[in-house]
Amino acid sequence: MSNIDSSIPLQEFDLKYASEDNLTDSDNEVFELDSNFDQYTVRFSNVLSEMLAHENDDIEMETYIGEYDSDIEAELEQDNNEQNFDNEQEERDEIIPNDDKTNNVLSPCVIIDNIHGTIKRCGDTYKLRKMRNLFGTWQIDRDAVQQVNNDHLKLGVCDSHFLYDQNQIHNPKEKIFKEFTDAIVQHRRCIGCKKFVTFFSRGEGCSSHSWLINGQNIQVPCNGVIHCNALRNSFISRPAFNKIKKPRFICCACYEQLGGHVHKRTGRGKKSNCIQDKLHEKDTTKGIKIIANWLIKISHIDEETKKEEILKSIVKAILPFIPTPSTKNISSAITTSTSTTTTTTTTTTTSSTLNHPDETPSLFIIQILFLNTSISNEDTKTIDDERFGREFEIKLWKSRKVINEKKDSLNSPESLLEYYNAFPDFVTEFFQGLLVEIFKRKLVVSNKKRKYRGQNTKTLPENTIIKIVTFFVSVLVGIAFPSCGIWLTNVLSSLARKPKLLSSLHRLLTVWNVIGHSERHERNLERERINKVIPTQRLYKELNIWNLAIIDNIDFKQKTFSFGNIYDTTRDTSHATLRMVFQSKIPDHLVSRQEEVIALDEATHIFGMNFTTKEALNRFQNILEKLLDI
Repeated sequence: MSNIDSSIPLQEFDLKYASEDNLTDSDNEVFELDSNFDQYTVRFSNVLSEMLAHENDDIEMETYIGEYDSDIEAELEQDNNEQNFDNEQEERDEIIPNDDKTNNVLSPCVIIDNIHGTIKRCGDTYKLRKMRNLFGTWQIDRDAVQQVNNDHLKLGVCDSHFLYDQNQIHNPKEKIFKEFTDAIVQHRRCIGCKKFVTFFSRGEGCSSHSWLINGQNIQVPCNGVIHCNALRNSFISRPAFNKIKKPRFICCACYEQLGGHVHKRTGRGKKSNCIQDKLHEKDTTKGIKIIANWLIKISHIDEETKKEEILKSIVKAILPFIPTPSTKNISSAITTSTSTTTTTTTTTTTSSTLNHPDETPSLFIIQILFLNTSISNEDTKTIDDERFGREFEIKLWKSRKVINEKKDSLNSPESLLEYYNAFPDFVTEFFQGLLVEIFKRKLVVSNKKRKYRGQNTKTLPENTIIKIVTFFVSVLVGIAFPSCGIWLTNVLSSLARKPKLLSSLHRLLTVWNVIGHSERHERNLERERINKVIPTQRLYKELNIWNLAIIDNIDFKQKTFSFGNIYDTTRDTSHATLRMVFQSKIPDHLVSRQEEVIALDEATHIFGMNFTTKEALNRFQNILEKLLDI
């Protein structure tokens, strides 16, 4: 019988073994080298090195783990507390007092804007002005308001945003219609993320950029409406103008998530907007998908009457688009009815057309309609997840042909990128999206903590994510198609068999975040445990305990010696003193038995051999003498 695990291919890395019987678990293995041995060895070494490599070594890995895992719970708990605090708060307005003519030190610009592609606070300090000089509606940094203890006269706005508000977003002549005394700071709950956000405005909202969507007043920061047609005239939306009453606010981040675009200023002489950049090309497709998803959720509710009404309305709406012979008659009937109504009420129809133009609602408008119509159904969620899992498995099973076409890259890749790209795209994209979202959420909490400590923020570890995705996909494809010989699973089999390669295996598991912490952190924990150990506390100190103490000197030396000076052998040798105690519990009848008292006199030998030992030695002596006589 061979001592080789039958689950490991004999030619794992194109090595031909000379004799299977000669193979042992020792490090001295006999190989018959293939002609391509050097090539595959280099490939194996390069790809594994790429997988083991990390951007900033163990310290960086430990930093990530410490920030992501140690502080994440505290930060999430703090966020939950803040959310609970927000839930207890009420929406309120704070009037900015008249200028007291004092030279207050203004804070850096508090405007929330699109800064280099990121929604964040401006923070500029060039030519600061008081925030009350603004005209439009702006989202401002909530933390900045708390830092000045709600002294709104200390909130500053940079010269760039002041001129942007006065000259580009609004007409300078409109400023005369609103006084400084109308300036207020509004604390409102965003209808998208449901969090409290802070807005500046003159009055309840901006008359130029406030909209009515399905009869509801919606207020978006003015820098989100400029150069973006997410809010436009349609049969369910129109400008509110001066008819602003109890507006619902949307923060800049949610505005972009719902399909809008906060204007990104590109500098003098350059024009850029979402229309020119074709950012709304797929809005119609996405809008139809949102409606379709809503209808799927509606189909799982128990209100049959409501479902019947919705079904009737949908059928009437889509009937003209169904390619049947009756469509033409129905369409012409609808057209005739519409023409008759138009003839009899010309004035009314003309006015309605002007107020409600027949234009397709934007993606943002559609999402606003469904913000407060979400349906929660646990059974629906479970069914959808199970269905998605089955569909994903079927698609993976049918991808066998694609995997076979790239089998060489999966068996012996030249680089990690080649190995990653050899897998089906839908599998890698699924895990990529999953892990990117996880790391993004953890990174937000981590950077918040680092910012509080005054440290530099970190970016998304894209290389680490690719390595983790590669690991998950390799395991999944290996389970589905075990005969494909996936490279990474074969490498893990080899690493697990060799004791000297366990450190590399540990390193891989650390990179993939499979284990709780890095090797460096494990060494620190080991050292900490050693320092805290007090062996004497573990000893039994009862009357019926029998103790046997052992003291010995131990010399440690390396298992193998590398080439070098022979005198290094002594230098690399370690010495230790071993102290052990064997404890055994004595039966009760021995404990209760009275100990024999031996009287000591001149004839008593305290040291030396006892009678039993002498008898045994005499017996051995007699045996040896008899053997010699023979």
